[in-house]
Amino acid sequence: MDVTVTELRKNLDRYLEKVSEEDVLIAQGGHVIARLTAAVDERRLLRDELVGCLDTTMTIEDAKAKRAASL
Repeated sequence: MDVTVTELRKNLDRYLEKVSEEDVLIAQGGHVIARLTAAVDERRLLRDELVGCLDTTMTIEDAKAKRAASL
């Protein structure tokens, strides 16, 4: 979604709600100058990527120790 700086200022609350669904590109003078994007919990993304990769009885601490030992 593209929006001008003026429109963003007038309706900031609306675009803050929209950003959870899609990135908002902010334009000024016909050129995109910024991107408003939803905050992401990096730890949750990493955990979700690892689901099924680790032994189900392994704790995070065990996984860290195993990884450190392999380096």
